[in-house]
Amino acid sequence: MIQNTLVAQTNPIQFTTFLLKVASRCNIKCDYCYMYEHRDQSWREQPHLMSAATRQRVADRLAEYAAATVMQRMLVIFHGGEPLLAGASTLAAFADDIRSRLPTATKVDFSLQTNGVLLDDEALDALARAGIGVSLSLDGPRPANDRHRLTAAGGSTFPAASDALRRLERRPDIFTGVIAVIDPAVAPEDVFEFFASRALPTLDLLLPDANHLTPPQGRDTETNLYRDWIIRAFDLWYDRYPHLPLRTFDGLLAKLAGLPGGTDAFGFGDVSLLAIETDGGYHDLDVLKITEEGQTSLGAGVTAMSIGEVAGSPKLAVHRRLLTVDGLCDTCRACPVVDMCGGGSVPHRYSSNGFANPTVYCREMLALIEHAEHRMRSTMVEERHRRFARGAADHVDLDAFEQASTARAVVDMLVQDWRRAALTDLRAVAAHILASGDVSQAVLRAVQALDAASDDLLGQIVIRPSVVLWTRLGADERFGASLRRQDGTPVRFDPTYAITVAQMLYEPMDAPVRVHRDDPWLRLPFSAPIEFADEADASLGRELVAQALTLISQFDTALAAEIRLLSPEIQFVRDTSAHPDKVVSFSDDVVPGALYLGLGSRAGAVDVYDLADSLIHEHRHQKLYLLGRQAELVAVDRPLVASPWREEPRPPSGLLHAAWVFVELLRFWRYIDQNVGQEVRARATAQIATTEQRLAQAWQTLATVQLTPAGQHLAALLRERTRA
Repeated sequence: MIQNTLVAQTNPIQFTTFLLKVASRCNIKCDYCYMYEHRDQSWREQPHLMSAATRQRVADRLAEYAAATVMQRMLVIFHGGEPLLAGASTLAAFADDIRSRLPTATKVDFSLQTNGVLLDDEALDALARAGIGVSLSLDGPRPANDRHRLTAAGGSTFPAASDALRRLERRPDIFTGVIAVIDPAVAPEDVFEFFASRALPTLDLLLPDANHLTPPQGRDTETNLYRDWIIRAFDLWYDRYPHLPLRTFDGLLAKLAGLPGGTDAFGFGDVSLLAIETDGGYHDLDVLKITEEGQTSLGAGVTAMSIGEVAGSPKLAVHRRLLTVDGLCDTCRACPVVDMCGGGSVPHRYSSNGFANPTVYCREMLALIEHAEHRMRSTMVEERHRRFARGAADHVDLDAFEQASTARAVVDMLVQDWRRAALTDLRAVAAHILASGDVSQAVLRAVQALDAASDDLLGQIVIRPSVVLWTRLGADERFGASLRRQDGTPVRFDPTYAITVAQMLYEPMDAPVRVHRDDPWLRLPFSAPIEFADEADASLGRELVAQALTLISQFDTALAAEIRLLSPEIQFVRDTSAHPDKVVSFSDDVVPGALYLGLGSRAGAVDVYDLADSLIHEHRHQKLYLLGRQAELVAVDRPLVASPWREEPRPPSGLLHAAWVFVELLRFWRYIDQNVGQEVRARATAQIATTEQRLAQAWQTLATVQLTPAGQHLAALLRERTRA
C-alpha cells in the first residue's frame, strides 16, 4: 500500500466534485455493493452518520477550497450507504449551510444517490426546497431488481423503489436519473421495456464492479456472458429505444464521433472527485474499495488538513497517472481502441500486481466499441446513399409546390417518380414470395395476380398507404426487424396481406377518401396509448369528415383535391395519455398518405373546424414527406432546437415541418376569420395571433440551423407568404 506523504505539484489536482458520505450504513442489502460486499470493510469503523460538527467543518473546507481556487462550479453529492438515513431535512440544511458559505462566484449543484426506500413526498419537498437533485438506484422490473437488491431480511425492495420512481417522475425539477446494474441473467429486452415507458432524465447501465481478483460472476463458466449481453443491449437501444437517454451508449457514440463523451466509462481524464467519509476523512474514488483494505484512504481529514493540501496526496498522483497513456499496461498501450477505452475503469484493472492490467471487462469493452463503430459507420453509409439518391430540388418548382392552387403539375411529377419506384419494389416482393413457395394457395393466387397485373393497373395501388408499408417490410428484412410499435413489439412482414392487396386491383380507381377502413396494415405501427375508434364513433366521424372537406373546398378547392390525391386514408384515434378534451392528430411517413385524427373523448367532441384544421395539418406533413423523397431540405439535422409548438426540443427538420404546416393553417384561419359568423370569429382571431407569434419565433430559429439551399429557399418562401 502506498503511504500518504504530501508532495508539491506544479499542476495540482482541481477537484470539482465532492462525494459526501453522510451515512455509512444502508437500509437494504445489495449483494454486489462495492462498499459492503468487497475487500475494504473499513465502513465498520466509521460513524453511522456524519455528525453536525463534521458537517460544519466540511462546509468550511469546501468554502475555503472554492475561494482559494476561484472555483466557478462545484458538484456536491450526498452519498452513503443510504444518505436518507441522515434525514432529508438534515441534508437540506447541510446543503443550505454549504451554499451560504461558498463565495458568491461559485455556483453549486447538489445531488443525492438513493435506493428510494425512504423517499416519500415530505422528503422530496425538503430536497426540492434545498435544490438537491435525486438519482435513484433501481435495476429494472421486479424480477431484475429483486435478484440482488433485497432487504436485510431477504424481502423485496421493488415496491418501495418503484413507488419512489413514480414520485420522482412527478418531480422533474429534481429528478436527475436512474442507475441500474447489469445482470446478464436478465434479458436486456426486459430492462429496456421497463425503463422505456418511464420519464427518465438519464439512465446509467453499469457493469457490476469486479476486478481480476474478484472477477464478474458467471463469466468463468460462460466466457462471453457479459459481452453478448451488452452487444445485444446496444443493438436494442440503437434500433428500438434510441429515445432512452442511456448515458454510457450516448457517451460511446459521442467519442466515436470525436466529441466529448460525457461519461468516465470511455476515454482518459483526470482526478476531479474527492470523497469525504462520515468521520471527515478524505478518500479517493470510493469504488476503489473493491481492490484492498484502505486503498481509498488519503490519511487525513477535514479537521487537520485543507482540501488544497490533500490534493497533493501521492495516492491521488498515482491515480492521476493511471488515467493517462503512460499509466496503462503494455497490452492497453498496444490496443487499437486505447484512445476510446482509456484502459477502462481504474478499479476494474486491479490484480495482485496492482493496476498494471487491462480492465477485467476488456473483452466486453473492445467488442462494444468495435460493434458500435460498425453500426455507426453502416448508418452513415446508408444515410449517405439516401442523400445521394435525392436531388438538390433544382428540378422542383418550390414556389409552385407550396400552394395547392399552383402545385398540381409538380405534385404529379413527384407522385409519378414515387409510383415507379414503388412499382419496382412491389414486383420484387411478389417475386420473393413466389420464389419462397412457403405460402398457402390463396396467397399464391393473390401474388400471381399481382405479378401478372399490368404496370398501369398495379401502379394505381402501389402508393396506397397500407401497400407502401407492406411492400417496404417485404422488400427489406432489416427494416422489418427495426420497425417497432410504440410498445416496442416488432412489425413483421406477413405474405397473407397479398390477398387484400390483390383485391384492391378490382376496386374503383377514382374512389374518394377512405375513412376508417378496417385494414390492420393501417394500424400496425401504433399501440398504447393510441387506440382506434369503434364503429359507432367512426360513423359520426365520417359525417364530420365530409363536412370538414366541404369547408376546406370552400377555403381552397385545389387543397381539397390535393388531400384526396395525397392523403386518401383517414383513421380515427384516441390518445389515452392525453387530456380527454385535447384534439389529437398525427401522421407518419411509415404509412405515407394516412391521416390519424382524434375525435376527442367521444364522437362529436371535436367540431368541423377542429377536424378541418387536423386534416390540413396532417396532409401538409404528407405533402412535405413527398417532396422529401427527392429533395434534401436540411443539411445537418442537429442539434435539437426549441420549437414554439412543443415543450421538448426538436431536430431542425421537425421545426421546418411545423413551419410548413402552420403557414397553411394561418391561411385557413384567416379565411375563417373573414368568412364565418361571429360565433367562430373570436376563436379564429386567437388562432391567428398565436400562430403568427409562433411562426415569428420559428423564423428566428430556422435562421440559425443548417438548411440546404432548397431548405433555405423554402423557409424564406414560407416566411414571405405569412405576410400576405
